[in-house]
Amino acid sequence: MLTPVEEQPGNRIGPYKLREKVGEGGCGVVYVAEQEQPVRRRVALKVIKLGMDTRSVIARFEAERQALAMMDHPNIAKVLDAGATAAGRPYFVMELVRGTKITDYCDRNKLPTRARLDLFIKVCQAIQHAHQKGIIHRDIKPSNILVTLHDGVPVPKIIDFGIAKATEGRLTDLTVYTDLHQFIGTPAYMSPEQAEMSGLDIDTRADIYSLGVLLYELLTGGTPFDAKALLKSGLDEMRKMIREAEPLPPSTRLSTMLNADLTDVAQRHGAEPPRLVSLIRGDLDWIVMKALEKDRSRRYETANGLAMDIQRHLSNEPIVARPQSSAYRFQKLVIRNKLAFTAAGGVAAALLFGLVGILWQWRQAERNHQEAEANLYAADMNRAAQVLDDLGPVAARALLERHAGQPRLHGFEWRYLWKKCLGDFAYSSPSHSNSVWKLAFSPDGKTLAALESRGTLRLLDMATRTESVCLTNVVGLAGFTKETLELVLLLHDENQPPLVRYDPKTRQIAASFPMEHHPRWLPHLLQDGRTAVVPGAGTELSLVDARSGRVTGECKLPGHVFFRWQAVGEACAVSGDGRWVFSLDNGEAEGTTGRLSVHDLKSGEILATYLDEAPGTPKTVMSDRFYMLRLLPGGRTAVWTTRDGYVHRWQWAEPSSPPLASHGHRGIVWDIDCSTDGKRLATAGDDGTVRVWDAENLSELRVLRGHEGGVFTVAFSPDGQWLASAGTGGTIRLWDLGSAGGSGEAPVIAARQLANRLLFAPDGRTVAVGTDDDGISIISAYTCQVTGSFKDLLFPARFTADGIRLAGLGGVGNLATGKVELSTEFPDLAYPWTQDVSPDGRWLIYSFNSKAKRQVWTELRDLQRGTIITNFIPHSPVIALRFTQDGKIVMASHDDGMLDWWTIGSRGLETRRSIQVGHSSRAMALSPDGEIVALGGVSRISLVDYRNGAIRQRLFGHAHEINGLAFSPDGGTLASCSMDGTIKLWNLQTMQEACTITFDVKPAPGKEIGVEGVGFAPDGNSLWAFSRSGVLKYWRAATSDEIVEATKANKP
Repeated sequence: MLTPVEEQPGNRIGPYKLREKVGEGGCGVVYVAEQEQPVRRRVALKVIKLGMDTRSVIARFEAERQALAMMDHPNIAKVLDAGATAAGRPYFVMELVRGTKITDYCDRNKLPTRARLDLFIKVCQAIQHAHQKGIIHRDIKPSNILVTLHDGVPVPKIIDFGIAKATEGRLTDLTVYTDLHQFIGTPAYMSPEQAEMSGLDIDTRADIYSLGVLLYELLTGGTPFDAKALLKSGLDEMRKMIREAEPLPPSTRLSTMLNADLTDVAQRHGAEPPRLVSLIRGDLDWIVMKALEKDRSRRYETANGLAMDIQRHLSNEPIVARPQSSAYRFQKLVIRNKLAFTAAGGVAAALLFGLVGILWQWRQAERNHQEAEANLYAADMNRAAQVLDDLGPVAARALLERHAGQPRLHGFEWRYLWKKCLGDFAYSSPSHSNSVWKLAFSPDGKTLAALESRGTLRLLDMATRTESVCLTNVVGLAGFTKETLELVLLLHDENQPPLVRYDPKTRQIAASFPMEHHPRWLPHLLQDGRTAVVPGAGTELSLVDARSGRVTGECKLPGHVFFRWQAVGEACAVSGDGRWVFSLDNGEAEGTTGRLSVHDLKSGEILATYLDEAPGTPKTVMSDRFYMLRLLPGGRTAVWTTRDGYVHRWQWAEPSSPPLASHGHRGIVWDIDCSTDGKRLATAGDDGTVRVWDAENLSELRVLRGHEGGVFTVAFSPDGQWLASAGTGGTIRLWDLGSAGGSGEAPVIAARQLANRLLFAPDGRTVAVGTDDDGISIISAYTCQVTGSFKDLLFPARFTADGIRLAGLGGVGNLATGKVELSTEFPDLAYPWTQDVSPDGRWLIYSFNSKAKRQVWTELRDLQRGTIITNFIPHSPVIALRFTQDGKIVMASHDDGMLDWWTIGSRGLETRRSIQVGHSSRAMALSPDGEIVALGGVSRISLVDYRNGAIRQRLFGHAHEINGLAFSPDGGTLASCSMDGTIKLWNLQTMQEACTITFDVKPAPGKEIGVEGVGFAPDGNSLWAFSRSGVLKYWRAATSDEIVEATKANKP
């Protein structure tokens, strides 16, 4: 029997002449053959290999050929004919496809992802057609899908369709080697159920898995499992990997590639690597991974389902493989309707940009408006302080009320100026149309008499604050008699003698006395309470006993000294005992020098004369200079004022004592009164203020504001507790001189050491300050009186939390006992530059000149243990130190302009941060919130951000070095004091100067101008400061309730 010989090119198989062998598989050989009849064409002929022509294979082959003949799809290579060779081996004749593997075609032509997906969809549709014909390919791989060009259009063609199924045999020991080699091209595309090789029936979903592998390779350039790795692992391990290992999503595979590999893949896709990853991540990841599910029930049901999901992705529709969230569906809707959404988005964007533009412009306008408001607020606050002195509280209040609706701008300056406008008066009578010319207290202080310009005499009961009208024809009020408490008055009545005694109790005239000449001047009572000083019609002056009407003394003065203009002009005064007369002798002359003389009342002898350089031009008559003269108790001290606002004091009985002069009022001074003890003077001015002076040195003790117009008269109560004033408008003001008032001085001499500061107790009731006698005084914040003192206890200091003890340099002072406990010695301390005590009172840090080493040292001490923690010589002398609120950080300002953050640690002080501020700073303060560090240099303040050391703002305004800084408790106001003698209030909302308080800028021999320290009370309602000359002053602000009440009552 002859052995069959394999066909060679040139042989014939039926009507087909073999031309060349183009391929060989495990079951057959493929030739290019030429058909000559009935048509001439070239075809692909695949003949079954020798040894595969068994009866069962041939029977199944015939059934498969019938099925293949039924398929008609443009992407499936068509089966044209079938038959058997002369030797009886079956063969297929198919459409000849001259093409390239689908993966090679895509890479060589650098097809983008979308083009690859379009080709893949056609492959899926072809597989779906086959499945519908009942054919399962089982060997889908790139080599079985060739791409050819039809008129330049790529067309994929599936070949070898169904061969694997038709030639499948039972795996036996004799076929393992062959089967393994049959897997060489296919394991990477084999579904898990195929790899399992169990009795489980294989259905169309096995092809879905293979399509998923093909799609994976088209997208990433490789299969989910590397074919070489699978082959090397052996059959069992290969099957296990296919069944159990989970492949990476395509985008993840790309992201984890080496840069060179990713670049190569991206180039074959004609895209940049990031763009390629972005295109695949998302929908395509979900589609591929659904097709590669191990559980075939979770794969796509059909190839058409896979193709449709890819088409949904290309059409920007939601895909089936991905969870359907609302956001995802909306995203797809937007992408799918890009034109509509772009148009809508453009309109929305235009509206949005328009709205943003409008909002930005509105915000910019609002910002500009707020900036303008802030600038106007700062300007008005500065103007209000000036207007208050020049025009009075009504004009100043109008400026304040302009900003009543801007609470965000209101700082301490706002309430402080309100307080000055409201005044410190304890009582204000109802206003009347007539001005008040003169006031007089009864000797017992229970009644106040007021004479109005049109002759009305009113009486005010001091206990009940009730008023009553007594007479309406009074032209002169001398005062109350001491014994009978009757009023000595001058009446304008043709039927009644002009000089009378009037009994307020019975409302009757007790006695009347005729006079030769009608007086033109208001009379006075001498200190005996019964002798009235009554001027005549000319230059005569008479002393009249108010009990009998008898004239007890007369005097003719050199010139006319009694003037009347609106209120009074009194260029003449009689001593309380009636011995001397102080007068302006040249009142009717023109010139600039007033001749003031003291005369003996009985003899008329001139005892002393002073030539006063009066204000005005040479042609001004001396009487127009508004001289107001008084003799203080005892008669040996004369005081006078003129229209320039100066107050003069002259001890005429002591020729060696030079006169003193002090300026206060702006303009004419209408009245002067002296307290019963002779220690204080009160003046009433045309500027609407009442001023209280020290009668010894003419220092201004208090300025009392509250009148709306000029003040014509002022009077002390007999006990000195009350001061009454009145003027235009007829309103009487009562001032309680025993209270601290809106501003004033405390009776201590503050120390001028650099380390001295103001320290308030936690409850705000007391304030401590270093004094000039090397101690610390405790002062009541309400009465401003000294309540305690500690000798040899120096600043820096801190109150304990309970406010009972004061820990300072030298020990701990007990406020209850007034004694110093736990005294500490500092033997090496020559001069302290600056110090501070931590808020908890534990740590003391100070910079000082060392006695022994003659250098500037910095030292940290534990006050509780009395031990030195560390000491060192800094890189530059430390001139300011402050603890933060938690006591863990020390801010240190150096002489070279450096600012350090020192942390207290186990090893002492460690530098946490350092910055260059740009100027040395002896003044330092931390804001209540701990965010800002304020540093004062020469004429400027730097605000530093505590967190990062950045300089937020520079403030300029002072003319000299800044000595002290303090934040208000609410953090809205910064107070600064300087060597220029002023305190400035900075509104931190506007970052502008809002108000200037002049502490003391009047030069004097041996006196230093400059404010050394400043501080706010804990309640934020008062500001305290002390000068280099030792004066401690305070200024109070109105509370919100006071402002509301005043607004409702239209006060003042």
